[in-house]
Amino acid sequence: MEAETLTIQVDPSTAAILENIREKAEEHGVTLDALSLSMSRQMLELFAIAAHQADLITEREVMEMLGIEDRENLNDFFKRYDVPGADYTSDDNAALEELLRLRIGTDMSIPGR
Repeated sequence: MEAETLTIQVDPSTAAILENIREKAEEHGVTLDALSLSMSRQMLELFAIAAHQADLITEREVMEMLGIEDRENLNDFFKRYDVPGADYTSDDNAALEELLRLRIGTDMSIPGR
């Protein structure tokens, strides 16, 4: 099966910007396929954040959509994008576990950590 080519008409200023992006990418050894993949991933990440903030998808669904393996990585991801309410780090979790251990008197650590 042969790939189809899509042609899009753009105004001259947009064409100049796109050409500049292509030239800069080539100067740094980045192929347009790699640049496109990077942009696609970034768009997917921004979509996931927007959908989560609008309560359309859960944190678990964000993780599944983006291939994030655990909650700690999800929190790091949210922190990278300054997502409000995603303030928990592994240090925060460890402090909470210690507080619970002191209050309850049992080990509350999560296995595998």
